[in-house]
Amino acid sequence: MRLQAGFSLLSEATKQSILAEQNQMVIQAKASNDPAEQLADPYFLSSLWERLSLKEKEAAMLFLQKAPQGFLKKRDWDQLTKAGSAAWLTALTRLRRLGMIVTVRKLWSEIGYIMPHEVRESLHRVVQADEENSLNDILTKSLSYYISAGRGIHLDMFALLAHIYNEELQLTKKGTIHARLLPKLTSLLSLQDIHTDRWLQSLLPDSKNHPPYAPQLAFLLDLGMRLGFLETDGSRLSIVRERTDSWLALSYAEQVDGLLQAVVDTYLPPEPWLAAVHFELSQEEKAGWNRVRELLERLRHSGYELPDDAMQQLCDRWLHPLLGMGYIQLGSDPEGDLYVKWNPIESHSAAAGWYMEPTGDLLIPSLVPLSLLWELSRYADLSFEGGLVKGTLSMGKIQSALAHGEQEGEILQFMQKHCFHPIPPSVQNQLDQWARGAKQIRLETVVCVRTADRRILAELMELPSLAPFITEPISDTAFLIQPKHAGELLRLLKEYGYQPTSGGVLAPAEPNDQIVAKSQLQSGLFDIRPSWHEYHIENVFPNYTEAIPQLAQIPKLWTQHYQSYHANTLRDLLQRARELELTILMETRDGELEGIVQNVQVENGYWWVTMLVGKKLHRYPIDAITRARILLPQL
Repeated sequence: MRLQAGFSLLSEATKQSILAEQNQMVIQAKASNDPAEQLADPYFLSSLWERLSLKEKEAAMLFLQKAPQGFLKKRDWDQLTKAGSAAWLTALTRLRRLGMIVTVRKLWSEIGYIMPHEVRESLHRVVQADEENSLNDILTKSLSYYISAGRGIHLDMFALLAHIYNEELQLTKKGTIHARLLPKLTSLLSLQDIHTDRWLQSLLPDSKNHPPYAPQLAFLLDLGMRLGFLETDGSRLSIVRERTDSWLALSYAEQVDGLLQAVVDTYLPPEPWLAAVHFELSQEEKAGWNRVRELLERLRHSGYELPDDAMQQLCDRWLHPLLGMGYIQLGSDPEGDLYVKWNPIESHSAAAGWYMEPTGDLLIPSLVPLSLLWELSRYADLSFEGGLVKGTLSMGKIQSALAHGEQEGEILQFMQKHCFHPIPPSVQNQLDQWARGAKQIRLETVVCVRTADRRILAELMELPSLAPFITEPISDTAFLIQPKHAGELLRLLKEYGYQPTSGGVLAPAEPNDQIVAKSQLQSGLFDIRPSWHEYHIENVFPNYTEAIPQLAQIPKLWTQHYQSYHANTLRDLLQRARELELTILMETRDGELEGIVQNVQVENGYWWVTMLVGKKLHRYPIDAITRARILLPQL
């Protein structure tokens, strides 16, 4: 779960309460008004971590190292922390009040707790800050790997979307893509089955219920549907223009990072140690080569539970997929050690454009903005080869554009604007020949506007705002217009008091926010759900008394007075403190001390108490305790 996704479901009052708790813990010269924004700031979270108590840090580490995807059900939390421990409940409540833990509930029954992704990532880096990342001298040389890297998931996604946009994909009666079309779709991708096969098998153990596509194609289709780029009406697969155009309009970094975030949120395996590996790899300060074996040993030493075959699982379930998506590089040294390096995000070329050969073939650098490539794909067939994009002007696409109202001069002007040199005369002649061929016989889609009486049409022709639309009359009661002008004509007619009907030609437009929301609700091909998919955010700012009811049951005399007690009462006090893991302040013949009761037992007829003082265990006879008091957690 991302911070903004969770906090967006909290009320303003709850968010302000969390903000006040955060600002009480960390005094800032310029505090934010958004508690989620503060938690997303690594520097703020680092300062917050320094001010947490030891027990609060231990509670946070449970969510970091033991919780799949940062989620624990209440019963799982109770098993990890000994149900009923007031010290643990106090720590959990403090983390919830700070917003580091979000409370969720399954309908009206079971409660759960989630540590958002950004909090886990920042905390992991704070905890690992003191660890060194040693590099071998051989890393100054190039390293090779037996699996080639992909060109980038953004280019694979672009190639898939462009092909589906230009080639309408009809579906079978079962709602799947025809088998004869699959080889073409798969050939568009640099992502290979060796990158994704074992990864998807681990995420989807029951593969019988999924379409029989190549794993890399199935993954891209699933991701495209989840992001709202693709949709299906049961008979065909098509793109969603609004969502696709919004993505193409983003900067290169936003496109690449947005896809990575979607991949991590949906497809990162749930085990905490795999999430920790991803946190390590994506750190900007560790942009060089990292020895994977040392990385895993560091995580194991930090407290993460790793399987015996962690190296193989890591490669199959995360490194190879990231390699195929172009986010990392992998390499092996002569000794067989595996190294990994995060690929830096490159910026677009300042002079975005292409080279054009006399044959009409195009050579395009890979860093050309995708929005420009998308526009070019309307006139040329594109193919991706390594770091270059190749294109060939298409007679069919250009004639289709001309048939839809574009002019030959506009197409030529677009080509010249982004070409690094003058367009070859042979290409200009070819475009002119295609344009003449497109004009011989043309089938066009037009809108016929009919009036009930010829006098109405005559009235419309006299109105200055409407007259420009009536350029192609076909009778004294009807005229033709281009479909793109229908919406504007309908609006003007209503302004003049007419009551036109569209006859189904114009569907009622949906607001953009409704379109986006509907697309975001789409599901993909796979049944992949987060650990908390049946839980919903609970809008609550926890109260200590309600969250830790055991504290209210302790006699106030034990917590407010530092005094002597009868031996039986003192045993009850110590037993209660042990059950709740509370700190005791007590006085003995050796002096005053403060510690946590570990055990109360009788030996040879005498009662003894075992205390954890600092990091050492001490035993005292209960008869030697002259005064005692239970210290409640500082709330």
